[in-house]
Amino acid sequence: MSDLDTIIKQSINPFDTVSFKQGNFWEEEQSPTLTVNSIHQEEIKSIATTLAQVAKDKTSRTILLKGDSGSGKTHLLGQLKKKLNNKAFFAHIIASIQNDYIFQYTLRKTIESLMFIPEGEKESQLLLWLKNIINKQNKGVFEKLQGQQKAFVSNMKAAYPSGIWKPNAFFRVLYALTQPELYYIACDWLKGDDIDEEDAKALGTKERIKTEQDAIDVLASFSRISSSTLPIVLCFDEIDISNNRKDLLESILKLNMIIKTQKLKNFLVIVSVITDTWQSYEGFIESSLKSPINQTINLKPITSEQIKSLWSTRLSPLHQQVQPQPKSNIAPLTEQDLRLYFPSGKGNPRSALRAGHQLIQKYKTGQIIEPDAIASFKLLWQEELNKNESNIKQVSQLSSAELINMLKNVMEALQVSSIQFDIFNKGNSFATKSFYYFDRFSNKIGVIWYEEANLGSFCTLMKSCEKLLNDKLYQKLVLIRARSIGNKKNKGYKLYQKIFNFSPNYHIIPDLKSVQILATYHNLYSYATNKNLTVGYENPNIIRLQELVCQAGVLKNCDLLKGLNLIQKDEEFSNYNHKDEDKNNNKNNNEDDNPPNQDLGKFRNFYQI
Repeated sequence: MSDLDTIIKQSINPFDTVSFKQGNFWEEEQSPTLTVNSIHQEEIKSIATTLAQVAKDKTSRTILLKGDSGSGKTHLLGQLKKKLNNKAFFAHIIASIQNDYIFQYTLRKTIESLMFIPEGEKESQLLLWLKNIINKQNKGVFEKLQGQQKAFVSNMKAAYPSGIWKPNAFFRVLYALTQPELYYIACDWLKGDDIDEEDAKALGTKERIKTEQDAIDVLASFSRISSSTLPIVLCFDEIDISNNRKDLLESILKLNMIIKTQKLKNFLVIVSVITDTWQSYEGFIESSLKSPINQTINLKPITSEQIKSLWSTRLSPLHQQVQPQPKSNIAPLTEQDLRLYFPSGKGNPRSALRAGHQLIQKYKTGQIIEPDAIASFKLLWQEELNKNESNIKQVSQLSSAELINMLKNVMEALQVSSIQFDIFNKGNSFATKSFYYFDRFSNKIGVIWYEEANLGSFCTLMKSCEKLLNDKLYQKLVLIRARSIGNKKNKGYKLYQKIFNFSPNYHIIPDLKSVQILATYHNLYSYATNKNLTVGYENPNIIRLQELVCQAGVLKNCDLLKGLNLIQKDEEFSNYNHKDEDKNNNKNNNEDDNPPNQDLGKFRNFYQI
């Protein structure tokens, strides 16, 4: 066998900077070989104790989880899910949506999470939850009721005679979950999708979840029938992504207060937030919204021994290739290195990983060279894009509100100005699915992204668009929609032809690749806003992320942006850089020597906005 020195110098740095980022704890499996069990174990035990109390008395509780950026909040949530997946059903809710859509978004993300199959199981959390409820009423009754919708609905209505939102519709949809051919249609209905008439007929209901009140009532219905099964853990994560964090915090706490005041059963609500964010807005939030919080957990810095354990987990695969084994489990790193980087004897997991990367790099090359930001960013982008290509298989998998929100974030990266949600009157059901902005000629452009399948609702949307044109509020309307727009027999289709078949208004059919690209930027936007994004040794903020996106040219294959005339259709992205030091380096040059996209104003013209 080779010695440790040779192995390390021939191997990739085990402290890979891309792995510093913690993403969606539910979708991304955390490697057990990279987990240090001693880190945050007291906090995990405390949360587990609270969960056990919820399971015992069915009374919902709330935990505020606070920690500095890089302290391991998301990793802790992942460890909770892994260790307690047989004691609760987990829902991960990335709080990245408009405040007036928070209840519907929470319901949607809860159902999406419950559709995942837990480790060691063959069925989704949702089916396990339903079977558990039914069989608790009468052992074996689940199998007896399969294939008998009427008997199923009657049995559930008898067991839960009150407190259920539109019980006939709700229980018919729950019954449809038991039928393989109807399972995904039923899930779409529960998520709040406006399904088409044919699918609604198959479910046996014309009802839809249309409003914020409907969404909270459906969550309440889940609560009413959950008292006989495991608790549902609602994990609100990445709150810091919002441009208006105070309003988003208040919206989540209002939802939490409703859970408490309406005595919804069997929920454990965990609100994860950066400590600085909470301290900044705590004083502006009404006491009545904070009072339902039962417990506050502060993630503390990790100790020197825990940092050594973290280093050891990363170095262990290299040590296993060496005989005899090194005397120190952190070799070639030393106690002196630990004291040099962490003189206080404390740190956070991210800084510990960064220190390990720098020390191994110095050991391999004799110097610490900061990783190339663009190359690191391209690797990170490709990793996120690959994940979204695996997870997002069709445009309609995401809600219209999520899609328009993702598009807005990307347009902000392209320096599009004055983007505001809702081109319609407040209270309009299409408000969360639209925004307006001003182009470079100061034209006011309205954009609607609408992927609901129901053509009746599509017709209503077209009527609203017609009114906008009659009122002359916008110079141009753009409809983004991949789904069918109906046929000549439909009134909505006729209105669509009248509105969007004539310039300057137009219709874009979004392609799947573009949606995956938007989702990739959205993920990185989320991590950056939460100070949870690492590019090389940097932790970019939103402005720096926007720079990296432009420099790396990662949006050039997004046909949707080309259709909106936000990026050029035929030319490659050029290397854009507007760092202050680069501006200073060029200030004495002739104007003709400067790159044409050296500042944001010129860069905007490059994107034709």
